[in-house]
Amino acid sequence: MHNREAVMSNTKAVWLCNYNNFDVTETYGIKATLPEVFDAVQFYKLEKKKKSNVIEKGEEQKYYDINEMDLVFCKSWSKGEHINTHHMPSKVFIKPNEKLPKYDELMFNIIGGGYLLFNQQCYDIISQFTLGATHFSQVYIYDIETEELKSQTPYYFINIAETRDYLNVEESKGIDANSCGPKLPTHSIWEPTDDDIQLNTTAQECEVDVWHDPVLRKSLFFSDELVSALLASGIKQQALALIRCVVK
Repeated sequence: MHNREAVMSNTKAVWLCNYNNFDVTETYGIKATLPEVFDAVQFYKLEKKKKSNVIEKGEEQKYYDINEMDLVFCKSWSKGEHINTHHMPSKVFIKPNEKLPKYDELMFNIIGGGYLLFNQQCYDIISQFTLGATHFSQVYIYDIETEELKSQTPYYFINIAETRDYLNVEESKGIDANSCGPKLPTHSIWEPTDDDIQLNTTAQECEVDVWHDPVLRKSLFFSDELVSALLASGIKQQALALIRCVVK
């Protein structure tokens, strides 16, 4: 683990990793099998039958049941709830005619829940820092039709399971109020740039280096120390859609 001081008096920065910025982050036609929760291959086969109108009644109910389980998992993941290790994926499945992630891709989303995956380089750095309950599972990409291994490249599915309430909504720009009223998350990320987002000073005392703010939908914050290590490895700020936040 990295040694880190509880309070960094010489820095004011925390960083938002805006992984929903579609100019930076690709979304691939890849579905994760979530053990005991969601079987991507079974769902794919049932979905094909449903689209072709050859699905039987019992199968159709199974289709809806599996889909519901997937939606429940997706909600838990998006809210930053801790997911048990045995429910975390080890296999993700790519649909026919879909392109694989590029060899130098640092992070990408996959369909089904907009889940976030990192490459080996990012994982090797992030995993050295203080993550608390946040954890990863290593996944490989398989063909959804043949179930054969499609790529030898490992990726890392992240469960962001630390939540912190640091966002100063009133003083922040580049975020948008959600129409669903007081229910969390109340805001979405909307094209912020450096210094648009303001966090309160307790963010500097955060004991973990990676967290989600429940007020801000699909938010992922990194400590200054973590971002310094990522940049020092040669990763460019833009490649991880990193936005500097003001802490005051």
